[in-house]
Amino acid sequence: MTDHLDRGLVEGPVWPLDKAGRHRRPFNETTSHGLGPHRARIHAFVPDAVDMRDQQFEFMTGRDMGLGTEWGNVKDLVSSSSSSSSSGRGGLKDSGIAITITPPVLHQSGDMVEVCVAQVPGADASTDFIAAYAPADVDLHATAPVKLKYLHEETSASLPASLYSSTGQGCVSFRLLNLRDAYSFAVMRGNVTSPLLLATSAAVGFKEPNEVTQVHLALTGNDGEMSVTWVTRDTRAPVVQWWAAMPDEGGGWEGGRASSSRRQVKAGDRKCRAVEWRRQSLKGAKKTEPGDLAAASSSPLDRIEHQAVASTTTYTRLDMCSPPAATIGFHDPGAIHSALMRGLEGGRDYTYRVGDAELNVWSDCITFTAPPFFPSKEVEGGAGGGGKDVTYTFAVFGDMGTAEEDGSTNMGGEEVASLNTTRLLLRALSSSISRPPLSLVLHIGDLSYARGYDYQWDEFLAQNEDIMKVVPWMVSSGNHERDASAVSLYRPSPSLYIGEDSGGECGVPTQIRFPMPGPWQEAEKDEPWYSFSSGPVRWVVLCIEKDFMPGSPQHDFLLDALSSQMNRTLTPWVVVAAHRPMYIDSDWDDPEKEASDQEVAKKMQEGLEDVLMQYKVDLGIYGHHHSYQRTCQVYRNKCLAPSGGTEYKAPVHAVVGMAGQGLSQNALAVRPAIFEHVDTSHFGLTLMTVNRTHLTLTLYSDEEGGEVLDTFTLLGKAGGEGGRASVVRTEG
Repeated sequence: MTDHLDRGLVEGPVWPLDKAGRHRRPFNETTSHGLGPHRARIHAFVPDAVDMRDQQFEFMTGRDMGLGTEWGNVKDLVSSSSSSSSSGRGGLKDSGIAITITPPVLHQSGDMVEVCVAQVPGADASTDFIAAYAPADVDLHATAPVKLKYLHEETSASLPASLYSSTGQGCVSFRLLNLRDAYSFAVMRGNVTSPLLLATSAAVGFKEPNEVTQVHLALTGNDGEMSVTWVTRDTRAPVVQWWAAMPDEGGGWEGGRASSSRRQVKAGDRKCRAVEWRRQSLKGAKKTEPGDLAAASSSPLDRIEHQAVASTTTYTRLDMCSPPAATIGFHDPGAIHSALMRGLEGGRDYTYRVGDAELNVWSDCITFTAPPFFPSKEVEGGAGGGGKDVTYTFAVFGDMGTAEEDGSTNMGGEEVASLNTTRLLLRALSSSISRPPLSLVLHIGDLSYARGYDYQWDEFLAQNEDIMKVVPWMVSSGNHERDASAVSLYRPSPSLYIGEDSGGECGVPTQIRFPMPGPWQEAEKDEPWYSFSSGPVRWVVLCIEKDFMPGSPQHDFLLDALSSQMNRTLTPWVVVAAHRPMYIDSDWDDPEKEASDQEVAKKMQEGLEDVLMQYKVDLGIYGHHHSYQRTCQVYRNKCLAPSGGTEYKAPVHAVVGMAGQGLSQNALAVRPAIFEHVDTSHFGLTLMTVNRTHLTLTLYSDEEGGEVLDTFTLLGKAGGEGGRASVVRTEG
């Protein structure tokens, strides 16, 4: 193991640069209980604002603005702008403000647009801002904007911010995702809690509203299968098509895994989108015939061997539990499709594309490696009963979030450090790093921090799609996905901890957007837990936001997963993952608040710890607290052996919640004896490298160079006599 991942680990600046060339660091003010930052939130659009719809926007008279005429209410203003031409120029009737959008039509999700304004009366760069809305014709009283920028934040070279106040002319740029709807832009002034609407633009949209977006893979719990999920606006005949990849389609794959997801789609592979699939039958997976394809003989589509029909679902605001998810934060998530690729040979490269055969919309061709698996005969036949000694790399972390790459502000705030985590993950795909490339991601809760603003799910999936489409991205449900104070027809049962952490989503977007195996699949049952195997590891993923005590469905599931479903010959390592930690170095210990860190930890120890001991779980891994922490081998709050002990005495517990959200600053002044390492100062990424005899967890800093901050290795029984041995090394 080297002391650094690679000096080129984080390409470019560690933190995104602002226009002045300064690094933009994440907002990191902690709350009273130290769980993380007060997020940069547009206060006009917090849930309470929905009760103040008539007061959400204040409209001053023209005399107040120096315009000499009186303005009407928001509905009159919006309706008057609807007659604006579609040339990309628009504005409120008689406002005199001109808005120019370039280009007027977008071609691919993530394209940039420049929004320029002119003839703005009383211009003030410090108070005037431009807000992006989707759909273009929304009621501004009832819908939060997607994002916004102040006119002092960014202007073109020909229109510097210093001239805006004197000329009334300025420009800002936005990166727009394809939300399957047209956008419009509103020019506003003043405090964002009660802004004055100055003008609205004509609509600007995407040439193809059914563009395939948000492609991501997941394991199903069954060998030889891979699930793929994607989004379009409409649905007629959604399918996945796949074939065994040829060497020219590998895009740099080495050692059975992707060397770089950005190299998976070559320029020549874009023919995938243009080739029409002449469908004979879409009922079930079928092997295609050569005549089914209208493609040139040189097209990779000539090699299509299999096709499977996708199921399609979605959710509506009525499925949400409370504001803002059920009101101002809701945006139509589109048609969410999921399909299974079956009959995959472990360790072999496959190329696939997803789309709609009747709408003739397709993703690019994407190459991935089917996860290897261990048939029992191979394990039993291996030397010493060890089977194939293949090493894997898995990323395991929680509390990531998302951030706007264009420097704009969105409604839920931003986790700028998450951009570095994404870059680290992209580098982990590369075989240029001296370890096996990444083959699995487990994101242990607090995924996007959408908290009721649905657009941020699109942003999160777009930010990480280059990873998700080539390696399975498994998730768990945390408090910011599940916890709500109300229920809905779709979610009739409450969360264990009552609060507004999910922004009223109550787990619905998470379970529908990320189809996981096991009980999770039946989203309407609200049982977001499951187990699966990957290489030599058996993972059991729990949801601490639902009842987990003895006698509960989740506790019964855990017992079954660790007993009848377990085969320590095939999967010698067992890891239990959950969002909230069973052991935590935190000063938030309030007996009157059952959701406080220590109260939850005590309850988990009471209800779960004996089960983990009984079945000799090797590692418990968690998020929630935005830090990195590692214990000794601990049971009932006592060290039974150091994590470097030579025999198994108890599980080691690790907290890996440092992937993006502001770092928690409430560790105890004196570190509890059970903790061997606590880091509340660094964002980063934890990678697990594992084979049948060794399991290593390493924390890499997200600062340039990717310094190793902590690492420890467990040795399995095959690595030494008399039980598990362990070697620990700590850096920094």
